[in-house]
Amino acid sequence: MINTLQHPYLLFLLLPLLLLFFAAWKRRGGAVQVSSVRPFREAEGGKEKFNVRKFLPLFFYTLCGAFLIFGMTQPREGLEEIRRRTEGIDIIIAIDLSGSMAVYDAPSGTSESAVASSISSGRLKNRLETAKEEIRSFIEARPNDRIGLIAFAPQPYAVCPPTLDHAFLLTHLDELKVGMIGDRTGLAGPVASAAQRLKDSDSKRRIVVLFTDGVNNVQAKVTPLQAAKLADSVGVTVYTVGIGGDNSYAVQQDLFGTRLARVQQPFDEDLLKEMADSAGGKYYHAADAKGMKNAMKEIDKLEKTSVEQTVIVNWKEFYPVITLLAVVFLLAGFFLEHTFCLRLP
Repeated sequence: MINTLQHPYLLFLLLPLLLLFFAAWKRRGGAVQVSSVRPFREAEGGKEKFNVRKFLPLFFYTLCGAFLIFGMTQPREGLEEIRRRTEGIDIIIAIDLSGSMAVYDAPSGTSESAVASSISSGRLKNRLETAKEEIRSFIEARPNDRIGLIAFAPQPYAVCPPTLDHAFLLTHLDELKVGMIGDRTGLAGPVASAAQRLKDSDSKRRIVVLFTDGVNNVQAKVTPLQAAKLADSVGVTVYTVGIGGDNSYAVQQDLFGTRLARVQQPFDEDLLKEMADSAGGKYYHAADAKGMKNAMKEIDKLEKTSVEQTVIVNWKEFYPVITLLAVVFLLAGFFLEHTFCLRLP
């Protein structure tokens, strides 16, 4: 709600109006002029009484002038309406579900005993759960974008098409488990599948974000690099995120119980860089949970949703009502002056 005066400087006219009121009040009227009215006061036995008959018409005339001046300032009330037009981005997130996504990535320099303690307490999550956590934050921060989800191992599986129903999307994200659709890693399939889904989108910006911790070990009709070039040819940008660091552990079961086994960084970093470069995107390395968070923040900054905001103010003018009141006060003053407050010479 906005309350404003269009011409507030006109309020200064109230000062001369007030002076006119006092001048008219002090002005002596009557049919006979005398040098002093003191003898008449003494004859009445007291001081001159307050002249109500003179005051009331003058008061209403002054109110009329004050309301006219206030109306000239154009007081008005504005109801602000904001119209927002958003132009979202179509995004497909492709996430690796191969067996190696069960590996735990600890910050560099963390001892094995500290890693074991963090895993048992739940502070350290495996690669898939870490990725899911950051993907969830990414989705929640982009309410105006249509986001879809593809899971892949040997073959891609469309979990959810690009949608604005992010609650539905997040429910399906939570259900993803390591190894649920196989154990090998095929990188061409998810990129080609995502490009096929996005090529007919009416969005001006279409992107794929690929998460993987493995090397491509599935023979397909197209190579991962060819799939990236295919995406680029239909206007789809590809970002790749390589998961894994130099302090990674897998939980293994043997005759002696549960133990941690050190694993090496397995993903093909050069291939992921080539894929991103070929499709106008960028490669990110997520060595641990912090690296994953930073990668998603960078992608979020690069891919901004266009928001156009227009402010419209509907004004309600008050000067017609104020002018009407001024006329009412004028008529009231005139009526009183010529009836109840009429003075005879």
